[in-house]
Amino acid sequence: MSDELKCECTDCSRETTSYERSLTNSNKCIFHCEKDKWDKSSNIDFEKIEYFWKEVREYIRYIDSNKPEANYLKCPSQKAKKKKIYIFDKFIFPASEDDSGNFENLYEDKNFFTKNYGYIFSKELKFNECEFLDVVNFINVRFESDVEFENCIFKKEVQFNGIYSEGNFKIITSVVNYGKEDYFIQKIDFPGAVFKDNVKLKRLILNKSDFDNCIFEKESDFYKTEFKLTSFKRTRFCGNCIFDKTIIYDTFDTYNLEKQNKKSEDKIKFNFTKFEGITTFYKTVFIKKLDLINTYFYDKVNFLDISSNKYIYKKVNVKNRETARIIKNSFEQQNNIIEANKFYALEMKEMENELEFINRPFEWLVFKIHGLASNHSQDWFLASLWVILFGMLLTVCKTDIGTGVNIFFCIVPFLYKYLKKYMFIVFYSLYFLFMNSINKHPLDDFASNINPFSIMTSADKLNFTELVFKIIIAFLIYQLIVSIRQNTRRK
Repeated sequence: MSDELKCECTDCSRETTSYERSLTNSNKCIFHCEKDKWDKSSNIDFEKIEYFWKEVREYIRYIDSNKPEANYLKCPSQKAKKKKIYIFDKFIFPASEDDSGNFENLYEDKNFFTKNYGYIFSKELKFNECEFLDVVNFINVRFESDVEFENCIFKKEVQFNGIYSEGNFKIITSVVNYGKEDYFIQKIDFPGAVFKDNVKLKRLILNKSDFDNCIFEKESDFYKTEFKLTSFKRTRFCGNCIFDKTIIYDTFDTYNLEKQNKKSEDKIKFNFTKFEGITTFYKTVFIKKLDLINTYFYDKVNFLDISSNKYIYKKVNVKNRETARIIKNSFEQQNNIIEANKFYALEMKEMENELEFINRPFEWLVFKIHGLASNHSQDWFLASLWVILFGMLLTVCKTDIGTGVNIFFCIVPFLYKYLKKYMFIVFYSLYFLFMNSINKHPLDDFASNINPFSIMTSADKLNFTELVFKIIIAFLIYQLIVSIRQNTRRK
């Protein structure tokens, strides 16, 4: 009587021997049994590890033999038999066979690979709902067909250094909860990887990732992926690139991490990275200041609704004027004038920060006044408040109410930087109540004073103080008109 029993795991067709059941201590096969102490951090029995990987290689050789119709009772997947592809469905992968978790030097059968075949997956490869207990290392592996990781759990880092992928490459998953911390991939590395077909890394949480010197020859999709700490340096995106609704917390430079005690930088950058196809950053969140000064875009780019806060869209911090100019230019090419104007204001603000009074005093003064008056022609409400304010001040100055009151009304409004806009409304209300108590027609006087051309229709003489006020009010009215125009104009 045969001692073989079918694995009790759902959808597994593998038949187990008594020896295999003695290793698993259950009626599950070696692929699906619980492996609580099968990683390198535990005192594991290497006999179990060696048997697991030997059976994995036997399964792969069976698929490679192009005879899936053969009576191979140890095959865990009927679908793999029919489609002649590698399917790892709900496998729990333990530690690798060697101590380093590395198989760069292959002199014997190790892990997935044999010394006769090298590091090649010749058929389509699918990992579905698998769990990897130790380092996942595919260094210098050649994938000759599609690769897919879906709903997998990686407890430690994942390395794809120097891989060559000829088919579609996908990693798609949801967040998995482990005790106190939610994470998906602790570390994933792709330095020097070449992807000949589409790549999808969607809905992931990557605690640390490295894409330095990667080449993506077709479409790459990072939809809704969170990059905790990442690096895109000398990366080349030849096809369309999708970063929609991603969150990038921080970037690092590999060289700087080695030289500067592994401190990350205070900005998010894509150093010497080339985007040669259409690129979208729709609703992408850049937690730190965005720096695109060494980033090259050769086609259209969409920066709509990017932000620096994942709860508040449409507000982004930029590191320098060039970054604001690049984003502004992308919106102008799309005839999105309203969004372009927002980044025009950021560009002017960064220019204002670059200027120094000692070196360029007149330009510094012009930019300061322009920003103060209307946030570089973007805030019509602020410009209108200043118009009303200077009209009030002129009215107060022309009223015989005492020096102390004049000084109060002149100084308080200039504290606007430390007050909210609604405080201006309160101030204006107090002003009109005060003026109404000493003047029967305060609004008439106020209307005359905010009209820069009122002196032309009266016989009054214009003194120097009134001249200065009239010039300021005329400038502010111009800023008000331009600000309204900037938010409503068509190109």
